[in-house]
Amino acid sequence: PKLLPYLQAGQGGTLVVGGTLHLLGNDGVVEKLADTWSAITHACDVDEFAPRTGPLCGWCPYVDRCPEGTKEVAKRQAKRDAEAAALAGFEERMAS
Repeated sequence: PKLLPYLQAGQGGTLVVGGTLHLLGNDGVVEKLADTWSAITHACDVDEFAPRTGPLCGWCPYVDRCPEGTKEVAKRQAKRDAEAAALAGFEERMAS
């Protein structure tokens, strides 16, 4: 094909960009994209999305409904609190 469609999930539109499949290389990009698209389609069909926790959980609007995300946010906050306490203790020792 001379044009590659770029689908924006959740936007309801398609952006068409110039290029050909050979520009994507031969390292399995097309197969990975097809597998990912298939997984997304299946998840939408069964309305089941597996959580993938990480540093963006705190920004997720669904974190209050996601036990895994809530745990991830609490774990990261506890780590930040421990680091802040350690730094405060260090600064106190340095000041005395």
